[in-house]
Amino acid sequence: MSGRPFAGGMLIGVILGSTGWWQYSGQDSPQQVRVASERNRPLALGLTVPPPATEQIQATVDDAPPTPTVAAAEQIQAAVDETSPTPTVAAADSYWSVGKLRPLTRVVDVAAPGMARYVVQRRSYKKEIIMFTSDHQMIGWAGHWVNQMRKRGYEHWLILGDKESTCHTLQKDWKPMVERFGEEALSCAYSSYPKSHPGWEQWKPKHSVHDDLHYVYVLWASRWWVSWQFLKEGANVLSLDVDAVLLTDIYQLLRAPPLSEQDVILTQNADASKSLNCGFVYFNRDAAGKAPPTNRELGTKARQELKSCAAAHDPNSEAAEADGVPAAEWVARAVWDRIALFLELRRSSLSDSPVREVLWEQDAWNDLAKSLELNRRVFPWAVGYGKDSDLWPLLGYKRTVIGGMLHQEKWVKWKSLKLDKSLPPWKPPKEEHARRFWRGTLRQPLPWLALCPPVNQSSGADVQVSPGTTFKGVPLGVVAEDSRPLRRGRMMIAPIWLASLGSDPEPAWAAASPPAFSYLHLTNMWHCFPHMCWSKAGRLFWLRAHGFWDERLDDMQITPRGAPFSPQTRALALPLSFYAAVDALTPPHSGDPAMGVTARMRWLAFRRMHALIHNLVTLAALVDRKPVIPTVPCGFVRATQQRAQDLSASSRFGVSHPSVVATGTKEKPVCHLAPGTWRPGGPDQCYQNRILSQFDYDRFARQPYAINATRHPLPTVRVPTAPLEPPTTVASYEKVQLDIEQYRTFCKNVAAHPNTMVLELEGLIPIQDLVLDAPVGVSEFESEALRLKSGRPRWRSLLQAPQLAQLLDVCPGAQKFLDSRKACVGYYLAE
Repeated sequence: MSGRPFAGGMLIGVILGSTGWWQYSGQDSPQQVRVASERNRPLALGLTVPPPATEQIQATVDDAPPTPTVAAAEQIQAAVDETSPTPTVAAADSYWSVGKLRPLTRVVDVAAPGMARYVVQRRSYKKEIIMFTSDHQMIGWAGHWVNQMRKRGYEHWLILGDKESTCHTLQKDWKPMVERFGEEALSCAYSSYPKSHPGWEQWKPKHSVHDDLHYVYVLWASRWWVSWQFLKEGANVLSLDVDAVLLTDIYQLLRAPPLSEQDVILTQNADASKSLNCGFVYFNRDAAGKAPPTNRELGTKARQELKSCAAAHDPNSEAAEADGVPAAEWVARAVWDRIALFLELRRSSLSDSPVREVLWEQDAWNDLAKSLELNRRVFPWAVGYGKDSDLWPLLGYKRTVIGGMLHQEKWVKWKSLKLDKSLPPWKPPKEEHARRFWRGTLRQPLPWLALCPPVNQSSGADVQVSPGTTFKGVPLGVVAEDSRPLRRGRMMIAPIWLASLGSDPEPAWAAASPPAFSYLHLTNMWHCFPHMCWSKAGRLFWLRAHGFWDERLDDMQITPRGAPFSPQTRALALPLSFYAAVDALTPPHSGDPAMGVTARMRWLAFRRMHALIHNLVTLAALVDRKPVIPTVPCGFVRATQQRAQDLSASSRFGVSHPSVVATGTKEKPVCHLAPGTWRPGGPDQCYQNRILSQFDYDRFARQPYAINATRHPLPTVRVPTAPLEPPTTVASYEKVQLDIEQYRTFCKNVAAHPNTMVLELEGLIPIQDLVLDAPVGVSEFESEALRLKSGRPRWRSLLQAPQLAQLLDVCPGAQKFLDSRKACVGYYLAE
């Protein structure tokens, strides 16, 4: 993960906001909040141990013709070509493989003899294969990624499951997509090795019967071993994470200079750690022998760097280079070696063992990159999981911290390549801020590193450390499988226009035309309400808000946490006047500090809007109805967002707020409130099974069974009318009693409408300084004096277990109310 998103929102943690006397401007406002405007919806050496023997399957390609969908595929390709950006570099041959490959007819074990070759023969296209991982619970994300790839025309992919039964589960769950929509079956394989390596056992938690994270580490490690096997069979491997979106033909970029001339391409986080992120890795065997590169600057630098490589394999011998192991192949091997090293040591022999996070693939990549730079085996990242462990001296390494908390000893000294004027290969859209974003973010120099072949010797746990060593790391090495030398090569950090990690302000530009990048990985997209948080629910929300999530996954109950609505859905909504009422809170002069608008004014305006959301979700949870979370005016967001470290100058629509996801067009921007932050230890995150976001409500209202959801006026129910004024001390605050009868009456009024799909709350507009379940009046709402004195992050709600017990017989949501509040706690001002 990256710390860069915090740059635009570190001060937002308790954004909550002022008086509502500013005039309604009407900016960005649709006619109704109930149904938002339509948007486009695209629809020591474990490797020397042979893997366990399994039944060998004939590794031959089925001669039967491919599924007859080629004509339809060509029509889709033509439509995609019309909307795809035209690269200014020479595009490679088309990699459209939909309709040209058959799915695997059985689940195979890649570690079984001949099976890696079998998979490559069946599932690669033009020597390319895309791979992603999944466990048995990930059918929603796996289905999303399959749809993303097929939309771009890619059928040359494979799901790597954590075990055989996972593949069967995924295929069973995908079957409705095959039967109802004519989708091809899923192609899934697993690998019994490295999972069968006995060294994993010593890293299992001692007091846990089953630990999911342990098996996640095994699966993540396996993908690099499997990548290595596929590379040995002659395929280039693109390994991708699936919490992402694929926006253009990625091979137009990967198979054209300068990217086609790199052996390994992977992404880097944008925070101060400068850490690598292995959610996107491209292993390119074809780069071998392409020195010097077509780029003159890179060619000159590459010759200089590669000449300095260790001469272990006679780097001046062109014949040796031509017949050697491609750099992409031995780097994939080296990643696995790095993890295998920790499996092959005897952990019980250590007096102070590091924790199991030394097995994390991302730090294995980071330590390997630094080792490749130094040509020595070093562990500056892994040491952090056991700084005082006696393991590191045994491995010939002792970390010397450079730069204090910056830990510059971890940083790789990448070389820098000036970007060619033709890149990125599309022009910025005709939108405000686009050119600034293109210049400031996309047109950055390309970092690269010469890959000098390590020596052909053991790099495992059995390497002897020479007496009197300085512990700077033993020479980097890999175990030779044969007599071939290892080729030199280059590793490059993926430019953002190829692969973005979702750091602000990048994500919103995915929906521009043309999009700013080909692959957007949402790993650093931390938008939650009212402040940033790590959230899988937030990533799914972002995809759904932009229309990148295939709605068929909802219909087939494949989406994580299920569909957002059904015929049984009952919702509670704010009145249509909400949008205008919030817009009226907009600070004057668009919140410009130069015009006398203070941070406090912006903060209070946002809090007033937050109070409306709090009151809505509180009452909805009590009556077991889904709250309809409305959009807010983008002009209001721009006026209230933080000015410290503001990214709005390069943000799409000028929106740079951690609580908001902006979609739409430059003519009609739409600002969605992100899912509420969640309470660690709570029942779940704030997914669409708990809320009904405006874009999901739009779809809900179009369903035949919900025809009354948009009729006006909607049936209304009045909020409890018991305004509470704050006591003078924290102690007296704790003694304030809630008028339970008001809430019992509210629940009974809602129960009188069992068949009404949407009820509208009455009594919250015009906006007041009102938190229904806490004694917060005007003075406390603005000052927070009692809350600050109590040390709580929120005001204390008067709806606690004793009060909820008194509501169980009339409020259907009272029993699970506390769980609802924990799951979406960010929406609540009082807890």
